[in-house]
Amino acid sequence: GINAEYMGTVFNRIIELSVSDQTLNIMPSCRSIFIQLLSIVGLGLALYALYVEHKVYSGTEDFVALCDIGPKASCSKVLTSESSHLFFDIPNALLGAIFYVACFFYPILTFIPLRKYLFVAATLFSSGLSVYLATVLYSMGDFCILCVSTYVVNFFLFFTSLSELSARGKPSKKKQY
Repeated sequence: GINAEYMGTVFNRIIELSVSDQTLNIMPSCRSIFIQLLSIVGLGLALYALYVEHKVYSGTEDFVALCDIGPKASCSKVLTSESSHLFFDIPNALLGAIFYVACFFYPILTFIPLRKYLFVAATLFSSGLSVYLATVLYSMGDFCILCVSTYVVNFFLFFTSLSELSARGKPSKKKQY
């Protein structure tokens, strides 16, 4: 008959090969799924911010944004402030939407050289920008739940990028046969 210990060894070897970097890994990692979920949430927030900005600038009088929850908690006021267009008069929300689309594709575009370092740099930049915008928001004396939500997404993406970098940089601890 077949030796149970031998079958256990074969089974363990199959598992090791299926998760090695040398084989095609079809199943995405939990980290990749988390990055893509954060990207979808961030994209949704950015698109809603663009929608709010558009509605306010178009002069729709009866429009009340879902994130306008009080006189000192108005995302409409914040999203139409001077600080909502930091780079070349492009809405921050549009740049954010582009950023979140790029983050969504990060786990898929594995052929890009040094992509994990680019991902860390991009998420570090977005987190730094979030800190800056949070200080601007504080100085305005306003609270924007939409803005704060994007800051949270950006920080989670940054910490996930660091986790991705440290996980990919460690040498494999596989048994040699």
